[in-house]
Amino acid sequence: MNVLQPGLALGLLALAACTPVSHEDANRAEDECRAEARDLGYRHISVTTGAMGIGNDVDLGMAASRHGNDYTGTCVYDKDARRAEVSFDPASQSGGGGSAHAREVCTDEAELRDYSVQGTSKEQVRNHVVRMNMDLRRHGHDYVAYCRFEDGHADLEIDDN
Repeated sequence: MNVLQPGLALGLLALAACTPVSHEDANRAEDECRAEARDLGYRHISVTTGAMGIGNDVDLGMAASRHGNDYTGTCVYDKDARRAEVSFDPASQSGGGGSAHAREVCTDEAELRDYSVQGTSKEQVRNHVVRMNMDLRRHGHDYVAYCRFEDGHADLEIDDN
């Protein structure tokens, strides 16, 4: 009786699940993944791994930048739905990135609300909470906002006066 080691058996199962991807599917996946990343505000987008098919999905590794920070991530393109879903993480964790990451999340929150960020104050950090003031613009009007970043989430208060 031939018995496979658990790690080898898992590896063989993983290889069996991967399928070849046609050039057409790989190109379509790359185009859709780049478009989705651009829609999320990423720039300088590059594909870092070849397309790999898993069932009806095409997986790609990607790298990009946003607000001066570098990111690495993945994109899963569903061939049937013709839809891409990207996921990025900071490319490096050096320096903690707390204030820079807080600034980015606060900026993203403002942009999601259709404001453009004209400037931000210096961040203040107390008890692991990052706070900053923001100068915003929307539809030709200027606004002042206060952003409180804690546990990965931004709370944005906008002064309507």
